[in-house]
Amino acid sequence: MINRLLLIFMFCFSVLCSAQKEIDSVKVDSSIVKLYEVSISSSKWNEKSSNTSKSVTKISKLDIAVYNPQTAADLLTASEEVFVQKSQQGGGSPMIRGFSTNRLLYSMDGVRLNTAIYRGGNIHNILSLDPNAINNTEILFGPGSVTYGSDAIGAVMSFSSLKHRRGLPDSLEVHGESNFRFSSANEEFSGHYDINIAKHKWSFISSVSKSRYADLKMGNFGPSDYVQQYQVRRVGTIDSIIPNDQKNIQSPSGFEQLQTLHKIRYKANKHLDINYNFHYSTNSEYSRYDKMNPLHELPSYAVWNYGPQRWMMNHFSLTNTKERKLFSAFKLNVAHQRQEESRISRRINSNLLRSQVENVNAYSLNLDFKKDKKKHTFYYGAEAVYNRVNSWGNTFNILNETHSTSVARYPTSDWAIFALYLKYNRKVSKKTIFTSGVRANSYHLKSNFNSQNNFYALPFSHVNINKQSVNGIVGISFKSKTWGIKSNLSSGFRAPNVDDVGKIFDFQEGQIVVPNENLKSEVAYTADFIVTKKISKWGKLTGSTYITLLDDAMVRREFTVNGQDSILHEGNMSKVFAIQNASYATVYGVSGKIEIKLFKILQLKSAINYQKGTEVSHLSEDITSPSRHAAPLFMTNSLTLKFKKVVVKAYHQFNASYSNNQLSIDQRDKSNIYAFDEAGLPHSPSWHTFNLKGVFRLGDHWVLSGGIENIADIRYRTYSSGISAPGRNYIASVKVIF
Repeated sequence: MINRLLLIFMFCFSVLCSAQKEIDSVKVDSSIVKLYEVSISSSKWNEKSSNTSKSVTKISKLDIAVYNPQTAADLLTASEEVFVQKSQQGGGSPMIRGFSTNRLLYSMDGVRLNTAIYRGGNIHNILSLDPNAINNTEILFGPGSVTYGSDAIGAVMSFSSLKHRRGLPDSLEVHGESNFRFSSANEEFSGHYDINIAKHKWSFISSVSKSRYADLKMGNFGPSDYVQQYQVRRVGTIDSIIPNDQKNIQSPSGFEQLQTLHKIRYKANKHLDINYNFHYSTNSEYSRYDKMNPLHELPSYAVWNYGPQRWMMNHFSLTNTKERKLFSAFKLNVAHQRQEESRISRRINSNLLRSQVENVNAYSLNLDFKKDKKKHTFYYGAEAVYNRVNSWGNTFNILNETHSTSVARYPTSDWAIFALYLKYNRKVSKKTIFTSGVRANSYHLKSNFNSQNNFYALPFSHVNINKQSVNGIVGISFKSKTWGIKSNLSSGFRAPNVDDVGKIFDFQEGQIVVPNENLKSEVAYTADFIVTKKISKWGKLTGSTYITLLDDAMVRREFTVNGQDSILHEGNMSKVFAIQNASYATVYGVSGKIEIKLFKILQLKSAINYQKGTEVSHLSEDITSPSRHAAPLFMTNSLTLKFKKVVVKAYHQFNASYSNNQLSIDQRDKSNIYAFDEAGLPHSPSWHTFNLKGVFRLGDHWVLSGGIENIADIRYRTYSSGISAPGRNYIASVKVIF
């Protein structure tokens, strides 16, 4: 089957490469190498990247088409500047500038996606976004809290959904496309359609994607430590650990997913634009693969699944660009999100299936204004965020089929943030723009632990946090015909959320984590410097360096309750711990990129990223450790051909190793996810892959794309991941445009 698909793909490739007709959908830019001329929305308003002092990378629609990503997490790797960790096939947790999870901000069409239960451990909420329904993505490196608020410490990932088309007067236009995708490493079958129905003032978009992924196959050549040795099978009432007869098949890891988007736009006049967007995504249960299949030891769980992850968003926006005394334009964004996630586990030969379900209703309101006045541009606005968190616990006896209530993961909680911000751009000269900004924040958290006290004898029932913070930015951007220079001093913050305060759990026997109502924001201070040099019309060099100091970092440390360092828990005295502002971290890094245009139709590109982080350990203030989320050095080298109706990209990816000493302290004994070195210690080996992708158009209505990932069939895991990456993977997709 695979060989036949490969032959078909190669035949189509050769036919299309010999074709000589021009197409409109894959445009060859005669000036591939540009200097700061990309339109971005770092201030929530479209502007040239040369007008901002931030470092910004944009992933275009053509980039998405060429890389042909399976998920939105895979889409981020097209930037060549984002590292992605995976604990299971159904996931992906970006690491940027030494930060991850709830220290990065996600947004969709200007609406923050981070909720009150985004945790410090790896999160996989990005899986809810459909790469087929994303028009482009911007990654704003460094703190973005002045504009985007809490959590924007390491970066902001700003996703934009499909764009509306506008019809001509007195006409009805219908455009759309359908797409079918197959990949061999996990026997993926995905289908997608979107349609745009437009009149002159009204337009409607509908998009649906359905995907099925079987168990993932790893490569054949690499560390034998990653080979899956065992599987758990239940026969009757007995769980058995049996040898795995298909050692490169990572089972169980498959899942299914449904993603939809519906948008309505009313363009009342040239100034007033009204939009309503509805997003919905859900997936089947899928295995937490690293829990089910630990390396170097026997499995301890018969079941460890994430339940269906459901995400829904209603989003209303209004934009008015009519010039007024106080503003040149303003935007109103009102959104409601409903997020549901769950965890389901059962230990081997236990009859108790435990589940925890979390539900968050998240409401947000944003008012953003822009005022242009000659050489001055003012951006200002207000934000209000409110999250309601509900959580349930249940235990099901699989033998007698009875249910009982068990402890919930979180208390019933209310979490709110209110903020005002002001940002100012001053055009000092034709070449230089000065930027400054400030944001004032007030955050509030209230948790009710009455239900938890049915299981934990805590000496309190409520926790309340009411605090304020201020952060800012100052920067400069210089651009000439051949040089571009940017520099920033900025601060970002992360307000404590329900996951920080509300989780009560015995992380080890005789040790318990309890809430701490004295938590305050983590604050990051960053200095960065970006320089770009254009070499004639044939090339461009970009280099950047940065350093971030994270203060008041939240870590788990020893604690007391009513002066006591231990409390009674389930009949035993347990040592008390709590999340506290007791740590700090330093992260610095450099990145470089070279782009060279060859013979008008070829582009050579190389990008390298290095980062190093050090943090005070959770064990003691006297112990330092490498930062867990500072990824090893990684780089991408690519050669892209753009010629008439063909775009072909060959690229090489490399990831350096981490020795045991280079791992963070809490990772050094995690033999369940890492390979062993010669001394028998866990480490993360280096790896590299060769890949080939292409997009080709046939006539006006057909587009073929595909390629081969990991051509050498290397067996590897990305750093900190609990599942191995795909082996040799053949990808083919067919798109019909109408």
